[in-house]
Amino acid sequence: MKNSIEEKYNQGKNATEIFKGESELKALKEVYGETAGLFAGILKEKLEEDTQYTLADLGAFKGELAQSILKYIPELDLEVIAIDVNPDALEQNKAADKKITANLTELPLKDKSVDIAMMRYALQWNTLEKQEKIIEEVSRIIKKFAIIQHAGSENEDPQGWRGKVQRIFNDEELPELKRVEIFFSSRDELEDRMKKMGVRFERVDEKVIENLADVYCERYTLDAGKCERVRATLGDKNFMLRTTWVVFPKSE
Repeated sequence: MKNSIEEKYNQGKNATEIFKGESELKALKEVYGETAGLFAGILKEKLEEDTQYTLADLGAFKGELAQSILKYIPELDLEVIAIDVNPDALEQNKAADKKITANLTELPLKDKSVDIAMMRYALQWNTLEKQEKIIEEVSRIIKKFAIIQHAGSENEDPQGWRGKVQRIFNDEELPELKRVEIFFSSRDELEDRMKKMGVRFERVDEKVIENLADVYCERYTLDAGKCERVRATLGDKNFMLRTTWVVFPKSE
């Protein structure tokens, strides 16, 4: 029987393989397979090889992303602190030197206690207010910078896009996708929030990824009928906007 954490934060049966970027589908490769190389490039550019750094992996799950990144940049000395709300996933995390079970809105870390942090696709599973709190927490704990990657709505019609996408997560015929709190904020909505919060950031990557339905169908192992239901619901909004920011410590 699933515990309450698994029920609330269902990641899908194929999550581990997909998070590693192992899927052959184009949409899955773009959503998950490109992240490790992108993040590794940023870390390599900004960090020195002869220094040890603490890296907070936020929403770490089983360490799939961190493991992939470390393979790209073995020359960097990174001490990984894995933080996730799911203790069962953390127990299986092989990339972490230290593991902490915690909600990202309340990180049990002191101000500027880690050198860097990274977070992939965690914001959209929270309300907009909680997204703001998470970004504030990330900015609070870092000494140098954080890398945040977001799966968001389009900027031209965020409410129209969001309405269709959020509908599939509330569809009683798609229980595999059920989520309690979700809000697919747009790039502009988040950047406006960060500016008002006084959080400094730099947008380093942006990409429109087509065939969003493929991502959900494979990740949650939906049958053909349910996949068609997802595609029909998304209609002309069968895509997402991937945005990646480098975020800096909040000013004193």
